[in-house]
Amino acid sequence: MVTRNTHNESSRLLIRLAESYGVQTSYRDDRGRVRHASDHSLLDVLAALGADVAGSGEPDAPKAEAAMAKAINEREAAVWARPIEPVLVAWEGVLSEQLLRLPWSASAAEIGAAAVLEMTLEDGSVARGEVRLEDARLLQAARVAGRDMVAVTLPAGTVHRALFPGAVRLPWGYHRLRVEVQGIAGEALLISTPRRCWLPKEGEEAIEPRSAAGRPALDVPPADPADPLRGLAGRRWGVFAPVYALRSARDWGAGDLADLRALAGWTETRGGSFVATLPLLASRFGKKADPSPYRPLSRLFWNEFYLAPEDTDEWARCEPARRCREAAGDRRETLRAQDLVDYEAVMALKRSVLEELARCFFERASGDERQRYEHYLAENPLVREYAAFRAETADEPGGTRPAPARDSGGRAAEERFHLYCQWQMERQLAALSAAHGLLLDLPLGVHPEGFDARRWPGVLVSGASTGAPPDSFFTGGQDWCSPPLHPEADRTAGYAYFRACLANLMRPASVLRIDHVMSLHRLFWIPEGAHPRDGVYVTYPAEEMYALLSCESHRHHTEIVGEDLGTVPPGVRTRMRSHALARTWIYVWSLRPRAALMTAAVPPDSLATLGTHDMVPLAGFLEGDDIQIRVETGQLAPEEAYRESARRSRLVDRLSAGLRAPEAGPGRAAAILAGALAYLGRSAARMVLVNLEDLLLERRPQNVPGTALERPNWRCKIAVTIEQLPDYSDARK
Repeated sequence: MVTRNTHNESSRLLIRLAESYGVQTSYRDDRGRVRHASDHSLLDVLAALGADVAGSGEPDAPKAEAAMAKAINEREAAVWARPIEPVLVAWEGVLSEQLLRLPWSASAAEIGAAAVLEMTLEDGSVARGEVRLEDARLLQAARVAGRDMVAVTLPAGTVHRALFPGAVRLPWGYHRLRVEVQGIAGEALLISTPRRCWLPKEGEEAIEPRSAAGRPALDVPPADPADPLRGLAGRRWGVFAPVYALRSARDWGAGDLADLRALAGWTETRGGSFVATLPLLASRFGKKADPSPYRPLSRLFWNEFYLAPEDTDEWARCEPARRCREAAGDRRETLRAQDLVDYEAVMALKRSVLEELARCFFERASGDERQRYEHYLAENPLVREYAAFRAETADEPGGTRPAPARDSGGRAAEERFHLYCQWQMERQLAALSAAHGLLLDLPLGVHPEGFDARRWPGVLVSGASTGAPPDSFFTGGQDWCSPPLHPEADRTAGYAYFRACLANLMRPASVLRIDHVMSLHRLFWIPEGAHPRDGVYVTYPAEEMYALLSCESHRHHTEIVGEDLGTVPPGVRTRMRSHALARTWIYVWSLRPRAALMTAAVPPDSLATLGTHDMVPLAGFLEGDDIQIRVETGQLAPEEAYRESARRSRLVDRLSAGLRAPEAGPGRAAAILAGALAYLGRSAARMVLVNLEDLLLERRPQNVPGTALERPNWRCKIAVTIEQLPDYSDARK
């Protein structure tokens, strides 16, 4: 980042061009300091967005200025060529002021001109009407490409009344609006939706959170170290665990959906109402596979790694599959005993069984079963393309087939295998969500070589990746190595891709967490080959993104949580509240050792938790494990680590005193855990999320950002099996 000279014409033109594409030329970091983007970074991001910036970086000032002026003119011409915006939002079913861009002769110069309207509702019905332009308000006049143009706005409700006289609002859903004025026509997707995302009805699936005004003093809550979940009695809470990390008496070397179902049962018997986990989306399994659940091959398809073979209809009648499991008994026990998940080996073991199950289905399925399968294919037309992609890339490094797996019969068989697995994943997730509350996670990005990136090459941008700017914790910034969503390409296509991503996750999810919710407003783009410090923020049409969230959440009865951690620009949390998105609140980040009340109050309408999967568990935090990790990763100098450790020791001592925990010894962590959960239980949070590893006082983090090669990220297993989890029954007698 550099300080820009705005006193020369080249800089002013570059700023103007960037603003026309929604590219921010500066931002405030987490300490409030203004950071300016370099000209080089701005030009690279503009090029990735599709701007013709060839010649704009010329050292010859007149040539650079001419190139930028040309790019600005092209951008303005493209915007003015749209009579209406490609997406409109009708909050509560009422369209606000409607913008029209028209040639001068078709509007202000002809006061009697009329706009002809045609709306095709989602159900296929069509409504027609017209509005006269004499009530339109002149917003802007411009000369574009040698033509006089004007932008006018029709008053709020004008379009609605013309199309549906007497109707209070438009029906909810996605509709198409066509506007024509004297032969000039434009068409838009119109999203009609409630302003607030779906929430459970009062008394249904949720207990009303405490009001902020009625919040008690919380520094000394009653707690029971022998039963830390007692402090959550009467609250809506759930347990978080990565599925791969779960152990059970029947696991295959990693957890699957059967184990998640067992965890959900354990949670409910202790008073919880849902389970939460990391993304369960498609991945690769070879030696070069990326285990991160936040870079899936697709946000539209599931990871067959998590299929429970015993829960398929074919299991009981497919003897070859059962023999495969029995034959791999020793190998399976070896994998189960390991503390880290070996994805390649587990998938090789499980795939041999899944192949037999798929073969049994295609050879022996009944007519009714075939019909259900064909119905799934008809309802999910993209799944055939996905299966073809997986078959095509099966033998690439890190591809579909792990090295130990035998040949499965060619590309056609490979496609059938993936079709079967996707269908079974859909069925098992549907059964799980029908019986238990389920919080799923929509990751921000995808793998740059995955299905989504190949299927939507214009929607997911090549030439840049997403990340985060340098901050107090990650002084070098972060590059997440995932292609950013183009802020206009999917928009002009009616948000077909983003809508499909939301619908895929919301079908089984009672609660959906939106990873890096700030991306609805802006996203940090890092030009290809650049360092994260040279990234640039690109803005997104937030109102439309929230409208999509609201519409889909009401369709699927899914509550929405936003992950608003990191550098959060002003206005984001206000917008989240207005659209009923719960924010994410972290207990250990709220601790203030010098304040009168050392723990900050939990905000209403939040999901409150002790920590996240990117942090050390609570027991590790109390021991300063995160400080040591920051030293190892170069984020903290040894001398500063010494001071940080001293501060942490003082903080933990005061926390122990405030929560009436022992000053030292093995019981201190358990007492602090119980006190912290009791604090959350009495807070104004909408719901509380408890990390299973916190309950077990484990210390290893699931992920240390920025250490993909140095640490066993996304591989650590829970210390005990689900059957060995504490029942706390003695403590409750």
